[in-house]
Amino acid sequence: MSIGTALRAVRRSLGLTQADLGARVLAGRETVSAWERDRWEPTHQQRVRIVEHLADAPPDVLAPLVQALGVAAPRPLGRAALGADAAARASAAIRAAADQLDVPASTLRRTLSVAVAHLDASGVSLKDAAAVLRAAP
Repeated sequence: MSIGTALRAVRRSLGLTQADLGARVLAGRETVSAWERDRWEPTHQQRVRIVEHLADAPPDVLAPLVQALGVAAPRPLGRAALGADAAARASAAIRAAADQLDVPASTLRRTLSVAVAHLDASGVSLKDAAAVLRAAP
């Protein structure tokens, strides 16, 4: 199976648009479209991000993509990796922070998601980023 065919299958299984996937992996919708049409191939770094950010897909749908991309199987991400209790605590913390900042929780979630994607792409752990934020004036 080609990268494009496998990528489209996984994206659709998760109910994502090309723009949604692009936002997750720091690429434009046009780039995702080109990948899915097998016009371009993602770089190694993009391949790793694609697999990491689509890890919630059913294993039978994700496996052909992992094989086509030639990268390691993803570590668990999202609510499944956290467990119900930790996911609930994280959601409550995001809602409390959004209330304190007087912004919608959905806006804060999107902002945090983009920030985490950039940190991942830069190889910076959340723990290190939190330490920098705590030390900031």
